Amino acid sequence: MDRVRWKAATYGQDADPSQSPPQPGQNGEADGSNGGGGARYKVAPDTIAMLYDKWVMPMTKQVQVGRLISQTMKFTMLLCGLVTLHSGEV
Repeated sequence: MDRVRWKAATYGQDADPSQSPPQPGQNGEADGSNGGGGARYKVAPDTIAMLYDKWVMPMTKQVQVGRLISQTMKFTMLLCGLVTLHSGEV
C-alpha cells in the first residue's frame, strides 16, 4: 500500500513546479493538504490507498480466479476430447 500511497501523493497533488514530490509516508489531510504547508492534494493519498485496498485488489483477485477456472475448464475439456482446438484458443 505504500507504493499506491506514494503514487497518489505524487500524481494527485495540485501542480506547483516550485515544490519537490512528496516522500513516501507523507499523508494527506482531509482538507487536501499534507499538514506541513507543502503539497496540496486533490484527494488524500491515504483515501486512495484505502479504496485500492478495499475495492480494487479484491476485484482483481476475483477476475484472476475466474479466468484461471475458465482456462482450467477449457484445458480439461480439451484433454477429455470434448472440444477441439481452433486457431490457438485455449
